[in-house]
Amino acid sequence: MKKETWLSLGISMPLLVLGGCSEWQGAEMLEVDGYQLRIKTDPDPLQVGETARITVLLESAAGDDKTECGVQFRQYMPGMEMSGDDVFHPLKFMGRGRYEGRSGEFSMGGDWELEFDFTCGNDKRQVVLKRHLEWPE
Repeated sequence: MKKETWLSLGISMPLLVLGGCSEWQGAEMLEVDGYQLRIKTDPDPLQVGETARITVLLESAAGDDKTECGVQFRQYMPGMEMSGDDVFHPLKFMGRGRYEGRSGEFSMGGDWELEFDFTCGNDKRQVVLKRHLEWPE
C-alpha cells in the first residue's frame, strides 16, 4: 500500500508543477542585457487580415518580474514601407511583470517583425520577434 501511495504522489507532483507553467508554455523567449521577455500572441500563429492580442512577461535575469517599466511595440515588414511602420502600440501593465495590448492589422502575408521597446528605470532596451505570415488559402 505504501508503494502505491508513493507512486501516486510521484506522478501527481510533477503535474502540479507543470500546470503552473502552462500559461507561458510555447511562448517565445527573448533575452537582452539581463532581461527576459516571454511573448505570446493570440491568435498564434498570427493571421493575415487580423489583429492580435500581445502578451509579454518581462523579468530580470535574476527572475524578478518588472513592474515599473514602460513597454511598447511596433509591427512592420522589413523592406516594405507602410504608413503604420512607426506606430508604437503601448502595452498595459497587468501586474506581476505582465503587459498586454493589441496589434494593428496584419495586412498581408510575408515576413513581419514585432519590435519591443521597454524602459525600466534608466535601462532602455529593444528586442525583435520575427514571424512569417502565410496568405490564407
